[in-house]
Amino acid sequence: MKNRLLGLFMLLMCLPFAAAAQQFVNLTPTPLSMTQGTGELVLPQQFKIATSGLSDEMAAEVTKFVEAFNAATGYTATVDNAATDALFSVAYAADRAEEGYKLTVTSSSVAIEASAPIGLYFAFQSVKKMLPANVMAGKQDAAVTSYALPVVNIVDQPRFSYRGFMLDVSRHFFTIDEVKRMIDVMSYYKMNRFHWHLSDDQGWRVEIKKYPKLTSVGSIAPNSRFTDLEQGQYWINKPYGPYFYTQEQLRDVVAYAKERHIEIIPEIDMPGHFTAALVAYPEYSCSPNASRSVWIDGGISADVLNVADSAAVQFCKDILTELMDIFPYEYIHIGGDECPTSAWEGNAACQTMYQQLGLSSYRALQSHFIKDMGDFIKANGRKLVVWNEAISASGADTQLIQQAEATVFCWMPAASSAAQAAGLKLNNVYTPWGPYYINRKQSTDPNEPPGAGDGTDNVQKTYNEEACGDNITAENAKYYTGGQGTFWTEHVSDREYMEYLALPRLIAIA
Repeated sequence: MKNRLLGLFMLLMCLPFAAAAQQFVNLTPTPLSMTQGTGELVLPQQFKIATSGLSDEMAAEVTKFVEAFNAATGYTATVDNAATDALFSVAYAADRAEEGYKLTVTSSSVAIEASAPIGLYFAFQSVKKMLPANVMAGKQDAAVTSYALPVVNIVDQPRFSYRGFMLDVSRHFFTIDEVKRMIDVMSYYKMNRFHWHLSDDQGWRVEIKKYPKLTSVGSIAPNSRFTDLEQGQYWINKPYGPYFYTQEQLRDVVAYAKERHIEIIPEIDMPGHFTAALVAYPEYSCSPNASRSVWIDGGISADVLNVADSAAVQFCKDILTELMDIFPYEYIHIGGDECPTSAWEGNAACQTMYQQLGLSSYRALQSHFIKDMGDFIKANGRKLVVWNEAISASGADTQLIQQAEATVFCWMPAASSAAQAAGLKLNNVYTPWGPYYINRKQSTDPNEPPGAGDGTDNVQKTYNEEACGDNITAENAKYYTGGQGTFWTEHVSDREYMEYLALPRLIAIA
């Protein structure tokens, strides 16, 4: 099985080289416009790149490409803006979209235009993808004796502003190196948002200095179910953890992703899926004296935050304060999904709050909590993100979520939730349970490793699922910001199985 995974990974890496050898340009994602000519440009072992009108940040992208290309090939490319015989010309062009570029390869030259560093980065990603696979992999390959680009004219910019991948590290933990490896894969396919699910009932994974027990207690589960590609599933029958990231490690990943023009969206799920936090700090629950432990399996816990307790609400704001200090980007995800109301219905403080607000559904208590968190996040210059239950759950106060200006991640029911969000003039990200939940089994083959799903969510189904269908009105289309491959890890405990499930379908989404 591990050999099969390795073979799959190498095949995916080698696709651009194999395609170029057949004079067929195979780029994922497909460019907005691409016209292929006849012939190719064989790159000499030494060549020059001249630039024109670039900002310092754009010039840095040229330098990064030169360094990466030289390291992978052993060639000597140099930046020489005074050269009249430069093989590559790279120019600023104000009319290009921020993430767009123009790439023209003839039999004698390469010309690139972009208006921003990210567009230039994507242009160079396309150049690297059209060269032998070792260039993108950043490794020298003695078997490759020449480097050639096909004659082609590309004008490109993304269809969607949000092109994402989510990794759940709560149910099972993934190391910094494993996370960076997936960020690299995202960068190969011009994806730009990494959604990092950092907490849940099964574990707390981010260091919060004000509340050290979140990691000293909340990052340890009493047991864990592992999945081995060859041996199947088994319980380890010992504590799992402590597993968490220090703030220094998180900042390192932020910087790593930034180099690849990928923004990180951290998620701390609240007020539900909060058991790991409440094990560490039970005073913020609706039943402080109850016996509880970090969960060891999937499901939905009724043990949720006491949203009527001002100290519990401040606890969440304190967590978000440290989170926003670590992650510099605009989006902060607070979950808001799968939150039972039974604990609130039986809690005196919540009953009082329910009556004082004149509510007709305890679900609206969650809406008020989300609005409070959203106001706090907005006051800190950020934007709120929630799962679709914040608007689609029965009894939710959608006006409060609308006032919070939340971006809604739509998973179930995905299509109707996206339409509802658009109707509320809220942006949505489309990530339907099934085709975009790329942790699910993708084959009905009886030899398929055990895991989630029935094996029908295969690559073709994922590829054919549209993040914005044809029946969307022009007025509402602007609220459909993109799609995301979402990966939950209840049934996935290691990198090999994660990549086996995720990589084909993440590429299909790209």
